[in-house]
Parts: sequence; structure tokens; C-alpha cells
Amino acid sequence: MAAARTLYLDGAWVAGAGGVRAKHSLRDGRLLAEVGQASPAQVEQALAAAHRAFRTSSRRSPAYQRHDLLAKVSQRIGERAEEFVVLLAEEVGKPRGASVESWWARAGRWSATRARARQRTRSSARR
Repeated sequence: MAAARTLYLDGAWVAGAGGVRAKHSLRDGRLLAEVGQASPAQVEQALAAAHRAFRTSSRRSPAYQRHDLLAKVSQRIGERAEEFVVLLAEEVGKPRGASVESWWARAGRWSATRARARQRTRSSARR
């Protein structure tokens, strides 16, 4: 069983003040993880932090740099794809093959690639 009771909030790992939620396998009912839940105040704090970060980073970094950062995050997630597929299969009770398709759709690989190509096309047209 995994314990993921902390939340990353405004630059720090903190305990979720909204309790703990148990996640069970739909296939066999065993406990997969206990996940910390944010309180309403923590949700407000997270939103405020996200707005602050957006206001500062969007002015300092061009879209292509933000894209490159997100591409690195996507790559790191892709490196752990097998873990996510297994967890998804357990959590929702899907066969592994169906979980693979569902996970990649959620990961947004296709959309990110299309967005990057669209941005390059627009940038080239402006020059």
C-alpha cells in the first residue's frame, strides 16, 4: 500500500487538512493507497499560489520555454508509464490493454505534439 498523504502546496509538502481518502482496487478490493485530501482553505491557497506563479512566469518566459518545460515533465511521466498503467488498471478494474490506451489518452501526448506543431507554424508565419 502506498501512502501519499502529503500535498505539494505553494512550494512545500504539507499534510492534507481535508482528511485521508482510501483508494481500493476495483478488481479485488485491496487497499492501493491512502491519499491526503486538501481542505477548502488549502484549495484556496493552492489557487492563489497558481495565480501568483502564472503572473510572474508568464511574463518572464516565452511560450516556447514553457512548452519545453512541460515537454520535460511529459517525458518524465512517460518514463514511468508502466507504473501508471498498472495503477490505472488496478484502480478502475480495467484490463491492462485498455488501461494503456486510456493512460496515453489522458497523458495528452497527441495533444501536446499537435500544440507544439501549431505554435511552430504560427511563429514561422509571423517572421
